[in-house]
Amino acid sequence: MSAGVVWLISTGVLWAICTAAMTAIEALVHGYRARFAVMIAAGIAIGALASAFGYSFFILAIILFAQLMFWRRKLLRSFAGDRRVASKYIAPSAAFLVAATVGSYVFSLEVYEGPSGGHRVFFERIYTPPHLVPPAVP
Repeated sequence: MSAGVVWLISTGVLWAICTAAMTAIEALVHGYRARFAVMIAAGIAIGALASAFGYSFFILAIILFAQLMFWRRKLLRSFAGDRRVASKYIAPSAAFLVAATVGSYVFSLEVYEGPSGGHRVFFERIYTPPHLVPPAVP
């Protein structure tokens, strides 16, 4: 499979995971502060998972942000234009998005020990996309 197809499949799978996680947390966690905390924890975990597979969250973050703005617009209509209430209901999901994006970049950090190469700070990738594999040194 080409790198572009793998990237599209990864984006679709991670979008489905993120959407399912946000929806499940909204449905199952009823306290606002608890929901906020669980959203942040789940976002960091999903960002770390994405990083473990060599996926950076940039394009997916834009897609999820557009989805959140669509949900916010629907909430604005439901609450007769009350922006404060709509923003309050979207805030935990926005925290999820920020935590996932930051988690993706933090867990993908590498430490370089000179020109010979470096190592992952947190964990080795489960899968490294072909365009990220360093060339073999003779």
